[in-house]
Amino acid sequence: MIAPTLHKALKAVEKAWIVGPTKSESVEEAIKVIERKLMFFWINAKMRLDYVELNNSDDFEVIDPR
Repeated sequence: MIAPTLHKALKAVEKAWIVGPTKSESVEEAIKVIERKLMFFWINAKMRLDYVELNNSDDFEVIDPR
């Protein structure tokens, strides 16, 4: 269940980024997707999301906020 959730989160942040929100707003979309899945599947597990970062797909450099 982890891979499909990550894919869905990546698609959510990609869609948000294209529409034009800030980096933090785009990342928030990915966090929402992941946290919803964590709550649904692993409500009793001791798991947490540490961070989400946006990187350039060509060189993997961190994207600056816009």
